[in-house]
Amino acid sequence: IQVTGQVSLGEDWSLLGETLVRSDPAPPFSLVDEAGNSLSMADLAGKNILLDFIFTRCTGPCPILTSTHVSVQRALSSRVQEQTHFVSISLDPQNDLPEVLNTYARDRGADLDNWSFLTGPPEAIDAVVRAYGVASSPGEDGQIEHLVVTFLIDGQGRIVKRYMGQGPPPAEITADLESLA
Repeated sequence: IQVTGQVSLGEDWSLLGETLVRSDPAPPFSLVDEAGNSLSMADLAGKNILLDFIFTRCTGPCPILTSTHVSVQRALSSRVQEQTHFVSISLDPQNDLPEVLNTYARDRGADLDNWSFLTGPPEAIDAVVRAYGVASSPGEDGQIEHLVVTFLIDGQGRIVKRYMGQGPPPAEITADLESLA
């Protein structure tokens, strides 16, 4: 739906640029970041969030997705960077300990000032994965088969967009984040 002028939005709707989109509440989480600090969805209140699910031993889409998001992070204006937080949640908590996530993030050029790589107890990760509807299962050679999806969450904690697969070009995600700010 294209919108022009003033419009009153119900709580299930958000404005992304000039497009009215139906939004869902983002499921909460409370996990541990790459520095060993706790981080929850509540800690990010008021921030726009780009959230994905990865694992560090991934030989498929995860490093490509992280690279795309690094490009987005670098392309954002400083004003939008201040209003945005990137979150990558590990699907492999047994192997992706905080120090492993820290190395992964730094090796790929992520700016950890506004990007958190999260892990936690397997049951906590499983609960978050289920809450976001990201199916995953063990694959061959330690790989994890999983739905590749990135969630754009507005500052009100609502999912306003889902990017499926390795996603759109970084310019589209950047434009969406800029329009939320």
